[in-house]
Amino acid sequence: MKFLVVAALVLAVSAIDFDDDLSVNLGDLPMQNPDLFQGDILDIESVDDRNAIPHNNLRWTGRKVPYVIDSSVGGYTNLIYSSMQNYNPTCVQFVPRTYESNYIRIFSGQGCYSNVGMIGGQQPVSLGQGCMY
Repeated sequence: MKFLVVAALVLAVSAIDFDDDLSVNLGDLPMQNPDLFQGDILDIESVDDRNAIPHNNLRWTGRKVPYVIDSSVGGYTNLIYSSMQNYNPTCVQFVPRTYESNYIRIFSGQGCYSNVGMIGGQQPVSLGQGCMY
């Protein structure tokens, strides 16, 4: 369960299959925003942009991702912390922001979305209703 939150934090990528019999408006699903690449990735315009990040300047400095958790996530704060701790033994670590100019801001927005890699400055990570369970 914790891995699902981490996946949204790092690369909010999803695939959902539906039977033909179901009537579903994809715009109502938190991870299927029609204005975002694959429903949940900011600032990618085409399939050609989806490859791994080849440039060092787009990778998180020292493989550390500074973060701020907005109060809007409410009771999910402990789940987010726990998910980050599960991910920290890997090559990327989440660290509380102190003075860093590049960081992620985790908040409860409209749906689930984030950028891929470090784009600079404050980066949004939306974990809205339906993103955490």
